[in-house]
Amino acid sequence: MKHTDRMLPIFHWVRTRLPLSSLALLACMAILFMSAPMDGDFRYSDASRHALNGAFYLDAISHFPWQDPIGYAEKYYQRYPALTILFYPPLMHLSEAAFYAVFGVSHWVAQLTVSAYYLLGAFAAFYIARLWLLPLQALATTIVFIALPEMALWGRQVMLDIPALAFLLWCFYFLFRDIREPHPKWLYLMLMAFVLGLYTKQTIAFAAPVLFAGAWLSRGKHLLTDRHAWQALLIAAIATLPLIAITLKFGGFNAVSVAQGDGLGDHSQLDLGFYLAALPQQAGWLLPILAACSVIWMAIRRQSLLPRKELAVVLLWFIVGYVFFSAIRLHATRFDLPILFPMVLLAMLWLNRIFPHGRANAIAVVMAVGMFLTTLAWHPVPSVKGYKQASDVVAERAATASTVLFSGHQDGTFIFNIRAHENRSDLSVIRADKLFFKVNVSRAYGMDVISNPSAEDIALLLDESNIDIVVSEPGFWLDQAPMRTLSRVLNDPARFRIVTRIPIDARVWKSKGGETELVIYERIGQVGTDPIAHPKRKIELPIIGRTIGNS
Repeated sequence: MKHTDRMLPIFHWVRTRLPLSSLALLACMAILFMSAPMDGDFRYSDASRHALNGAFYLDAISHFPWQDPIGYAEKYYQRYPALTILFYPPLMHLSEAAFYAVFGVSHWVAQLTVSAYYLLGAFAAFYIARLWLLPLQALATTIVFIALPEMALWGRQVMLDIPALAFLLWCFYFLFRDIREPHPKWLYLMLMAFVLGLYTKQTIAFAAPVLFAGAWLSRGKHLLTDRHAWQALLIAAIATLPLIAITLKFGGFNAVSVAQGDGLGDHSQLDLGFYLAALPQQAGWLLPILAACSVIWMAIRRQSLLPRKELAVVLLWFIVGYVFFSAIRLHATRFDLPILFPMVLLAMLWLNRIFPHGRANAIAVVMAVGMFLTTLAWHPVPSVKGYKQASDVVAERAATASTVLFSGHQDGTFIFNIRAHENRSDLSVIRADKLFFKVNVSRAYGMDVISNPSAEDIALLLDESNIDIVVSEPGFWLDQAPMRTLSRVLNDPARFRIVTRIPIDARVWKSKGGETELVIYERIGQVGTDPIAHPKRKIELPIIGRTIGNS
């Protein structure tokens, strides 16, 4: 039998079991995945921390520290001081842990987890569009959406925004199905997806009044006496209680950011223009203009692009989300990702209405292909190389059970890459900024000097901490006296020698901190062979109001 003959049953199975639309979405997602940074070259500090959080859950499940879970987490932070568990909801990180268990701990596996959610959201978007559009137009609408520059940026970073959006899209799909054919299962599925989304990122809470309004449009006043509606709401409320408790105890900084902003600009007033001005950057000019035209067309012609109840939900989705994210004093373009789909949907629905069927199909396909290729060609994802290479040198040269001192901006990236070296699970990392300062997330949010030791004191501290290798970014915080003293100790030829210098290569993004290289120092003389699990130092964690370590 020829090879091609043997392959025919496989092709037949794929063609019959997987519709062409599914294959197209899979292909698009595979291309986006392959264009993402995946070699330990995280650009965003939160991304490396999200990747590390997944490794923590994997290790915690493996060791099952049921007798002292808090103590286990504190010890883990002392070894890998970039952990942010409990500061964020756990669902995405637990998903990473599952992927890590199968494929190992690495950047590409963390990105694979996000891409899986990205694909999950793409299917939800397709099914929503399919409620009103023919398959080809629904597919084109979905590809336009997932290929938006803003979507493709955060879909190719290890962040929480895309996973949370995936659950939100399924919420609205179940809601639309309930409006069309009211059934208790849609309410249960909608609230289940909503709770899962909250356990991924709390900002999708803005959709709660929209979901309620949609359920009211579906059932009217009978919603108040619907036994299934109350049962589903009760189950959702009980399921959310642990998340509320965690957020109140450990998420104080997030609450302050929402209420007061980032402290870096004037956020004293509601800014309703920020996200409107950002739309061309996020989606180009054409889609916002088409969406606006669709609303104007409906108002003038007094015709609806959708059944009125469903149109009301789509408009509320955008309006409520827009006001919610504008009201948050901390503004960032990734926050309003949840309201981009209604804009795309309205734009594509209007094109479908004003053009004949065949021409509408052609225009939709051209827009999808154009958006996808434009995003790939002109919107590469920022990445920063050098920290993974530094971790490779450290893993090769560091003494057994020793500690690595890191002094630089991208601490999370370096620490995750150390953890990803499975054969060097004996290593620990200390951050220089944690030795001398109490920092609330970053210097921009406030910093206090907690120690200003002499050169002799720093040398003794490095001895006590079992430091063998130091990875230092020249110029890092040298405006602070403790860091200048540390620099003198590192450049003392009697104590350390330079092993190598590794250039920091920033793709797309240029550092504001002036990072140009990493210098790797090696201790002169031997270090101890037993790790000091609890060195005599405290680590301040003002972000959660906690101090760990011994005095």
